[in-house]
Amino acid sequence: MADPDIEELLAAGRKIDAVRLYRERYGGGLKEGKDAIDAIDAERTGALGTTTPIAPAPDPTDDNSIDALLREGKKINAIKLYRRTHGVGLKEAKEIVDARAAELGIPAGSGCAILGVLAAIGFAFLLLLFRS
Repeated sequence: MADPDIEELLAAGRKIDAVRLYRERYGGGLKEGKDAIDAIDAERTGALGTTTPIAPAPDPTDDNSIDALLREGKKINAIKLYRRTHGVGLKEAKEIVDARAAELGIPAGSGCAILGVLAAIGFAFLLLLFRS
């Protein structure tokens, strides 16, 4: 590890501070930071392979579920599922889900836009109805 500040924190037993510093310097979500610090600590103590967690591979059916949620207009639920499945931060998950929605041809904020259009049509219909 080329970051002596992080190694110093780990040597002092300050793992949380090491995770915080790692995230400040290198970005990423909490899980990524913790996993990186665990790996650095394992390498530092010579226990490589014994304490480094191995994340399970994402289930492709979850990606199909994300697509289904996007088609249903449930973007927030799609972002939550993506975060849980892939272990990424909120910003990264939102960017990826937004990109996937664009690939699927789903405009941003389409759920609210559709409701707005329907409300406007309904209002116009009521105006025509009461004018006659």
